[in-house]
Amino acid sequence: MQLKEIVQRFLEQWLPDANWARLEEIFTEDVTYVDANNLTTFGRKEVLQLLRKGNKLARLIWKAETIPPNLVMNSVQEDNQVFVEWEARGVFNNGVEATVPGSTLVRFQDDLVVYYRDYVNFALFVQWAQQYPELFQSLAEAENDY
Repeated sequence: MQLKEIVQRFLEQWLPDANWARLEEIFTEDVTYVDANNLTTFGRKEVLQLLRKGNKLARLIWKAETIPPNLVMNSVQEDNQVFVEWEARGVFNNGVEATVPGSTLVRFQDDLVVYYRDYVNFALFVQWAQQYPELFQSLAEAENDY
């Protein structure tokens, strides 16, 4: 499987479907993840734990607790790095359709993910939280449980 294909499946299938076994297989033991808040997490176990938490929380705001896939719109590969632009399109629990644009940078070492960084416009989430406080209030309350 080519590196661009690994990243596409990661974003479109394995992450939204919570395929933790597959993600564990593609991460190095010392993988580094930088989330969209610029917070860095080190180590496979720790990164998977953070992704599981984020996945559980994200399911609270999406209709039928289904996380939309991050559909890859554009991807570029240079050597062992892949950069993609993606969009996640779905429906919030309150029936509002939403599109979340983002980008992801992935670096590979021996065909395994050694570095993974997400870029998302959080101004959209602030705007949605102001427009739909009931939707995001449950998310804020649940975060303490995880």
